[in-house]
Amino acid sequence: ASGPECPDGGACPVAHMPSKLSKDTAAHSTDRTCRRNIDVMCDSTHSVVSIISSMSRGTQCPPNRLAAFMESLAWEGLISVVIALNTITLGIEAQQEATKSLSPWLLALLQACEHIFTALFLVEFLLHLIAFGWRSLNPFTRRGRWNLLDAFLALICGVLVAWILPLAAWVFNFDNNTGIFRMITLLRTVRLVRLVRIFRKLPAFREAWLLLRGLSDSARTLFWTVVVIFLVTYSFAVLGLNTLVVELLGKLEMYKDLGSQEDVERLSGLLALIDSMDKLMFTLVQILCQDSFMHILRDSLRYAQWSWTYFYTYIAVACLVLMNLVTAIIVENAMDASRNDQDQRIQEKQARTRREMREFRDFCKHLDTNGTGMLSWREFQDSFKDPVMRGKWLLVDVPRGDIE
Repeated sequence: ASGPECPDGGACPVAHMPSKLSKDTAAHSTDRTCRRNIDVMCDSTHSVVSIISSMSRGTQCPPNRLAAFMESLAWEGLISVVIALNTITLGIEAQQEATKSLSPWLLALLQACEHIFTALFLVEFLLHLIAFGWRSLNPFTRRGRWNLLDAFLALICGVLVAWILPLAAWVFNFDNNTGIFRMITLLRTVRLVRLVRIFRKLPAFREAWLLLRGLSDSARTLFWTVVVIFLVTYSFAVLGLNTLVVELLGKLEMYKDLGSQEDVERLSGLLALIDSMDKLMFTLVQILCQDSFMHILRDSLRYAQWSWTYFYTYIAVACLVLMNLVTAIIVENAMDASRNDQDQRIQEKQARTRREMREFRDFCKHLDTNGTGMLSWREFQDSFKDPVMRGKWLLVDVPRGDIE
């Protein structure tokens, strides 16, 4: 078959090239080909990483320096310290509202701190808009919702309450120091949730992050735990009203007829805790929490000898079985969250990559025997003659046979 034709109508010389290179040509081009393949692989990897990073950020270009700085641990740590200090001052202000015990100079200091914190949060919000734009406040994304909540707390609970409302009160002559405005200001303590980002990024706070992650992942389990405990307690309360309470009421009438004042007082005190649905359910929850219930059981056992089976059955079902099952489910969810923590895996992989790069850099320095900073083919071949270096090559899955 004839080879492909060139655009000018002649035969293309590529079609007449030999199918195999000679051994000498292959030997000389080995190093060049390997380097070219490595460069192609590095460029491809860098392109894929850039695309994935751009997709995760929802942008078409890499972040600017301001965005990178605002996502750094240094900036997050600084803002977290400011949030923690602001929360402390809010707690002192709440104490002042309740006790009116602070000195005037401390009140003035707290007011000045509130203006400083409001200004810092406003600057942070403006820098965030400059770095990431309005798209970062998109409520249809998880990160956008958190940014939107953070902006709401900074602008409404900070700027509006600390600056705009006092100015409007001074202009229009109305009282802005009411309870509802103070409650809006106290909502800024919700910004403490932002400290979770520091716990998530720093390996030193991994245990704290696991506790917070387990708490958030257990919210659904806790909700259904409350529902099941309510159903179990309600069922036992219905059973207790139809059996135990009815019998104790009969005993109370009997002792009234007999004139036993001591038994009447004791039964009246016992029935005051269990003679209605809400009271009996509250008493069962007290038993569930193991909160000083033995006198209730002893008084019930004195007038209804079978009552121990009722209470002990509830203890077995609600306390021993149900609560232990809840604990096991929460622990299992926490372990699964720890194993499936994507951010932690990324951090571990990055740390492992940095460690391997340091080891590989030291390895290359050992290969460069003449200290020129360049690795020659002779040095590369000689490295396999050294047992120690040959073992290191095997650790990176490069046996001598593959090189040959």
